[in-house]
Amino acid sequence: MRIVFSRHGQQQHGELDGALTSAGHRMVQEAAEWLAGHKLLPDHCLLTDTVRTHETAAHLLAQAPHVRRQIVSRLPESRAGWRSLVDHWGPRIGDHGLLLMVGHHPSLQFLLQSFGPPPEPIGRNNYAATLVLDRLSTGTWAISGAFPGVVG
Repeated sequence: MRIVFSRHGQQQHGELDGALTSAGHRMVQEAAEWLAGHKLLPDHCLLTDTVRTHETAAHLLAQAPHVRRQIVSRLPESRAGWRSLVDHWGPRIGDHGLLLMVGHHPSLQFLLQSFGPPPEPIGRNNYAATLVLDRLSTGTWAISGAFPGVVG
């Protein structure tokens, strides 16, 4: 199983659950084009229940409307959360499947700290930053690809 994490694009300021700005839509469209260019088409998508993650997922999945989206309360922000996700989804997605996660800054931070460094430099606050994670032959995970997104 491969896992792709994408942080949402820039959202409207001053709103608790703001929609993406026009710049935010452009950011995630660039991430979607990067994913398509690398032939990273997901089999399933997990996303948190915010307007900005729903809008981001819509862009990322525009070329794959068949992909099932599942709302989760949160994405991994700790090793225990990561292990739980991998243990749960690994058998469902299979060795050659791809799980897309669309979420927020804390998950991006966790993944960069735990499985980095990425091949492309990524700022900790970048919008639409996208990471590709692969399991190595040793059983550990590492970031194997990255779209840097836009500085936030």
